[in-house]
Amino acid sequence: VVKEMDQKFGILLSPKQAALDFDEWKGRLNVGASIAVLFIDIDNFKDQNTRHTETVVDRTLLPETMRLLAGLVDQRGEGYQHGGDEFVLILPNHDKAEAIAFAEKIRLRIASQKFQVGKLAESLTISGGVAVWPEHGSTYEEVLAKANLAKREAKKKRNTIIPFS
Repeated sequence: VVKEMDQKFGILLSPKQAALDFDEWKGRLNVGASIAVLFIDIDNFKDQNTRHTETVVDRTLLPETMRLLAGLVDQRGEGYQHGGDEFVLILPNHDKAEAIAFAEKIRLRIASQKFQVGKLAESLTISGGVAVWPEHGSTYEEVLAKANLAKREAKKKRNTIIPFS
């Protein structure tokens, strides 16, 4: 089965593919299993665009961040481009505690990475929210909305992961 890639970069999958994959996993998982949804956003992203221009950021920071996310989520689930600097990771067979631990690992990995932008080495941080099916909703849209609410809380603090509660 060919999956639909994000059209701009072709590194992560498309938002439309996220809903399809989620429904497929829902149908295949054993009773009692859960699916975690991580909604991640790059902190202070507008500052990067202002400092380097969107064109430069689109050639450096964004694809590099996406490749890092794709590598980290590999073998666990899938990664999706959601919007400019927003990403969704879907993790089948991950409960809330496992998803939070994995999200923290991603947060620390990105915070410790130096991203080359021209002659500069930039640092990034991410904020993210975690929600889990079926606890936080019966559909992808419901679970994603809860993960998004948690992400908005995380954005107020920056460089943090918050589970939906």
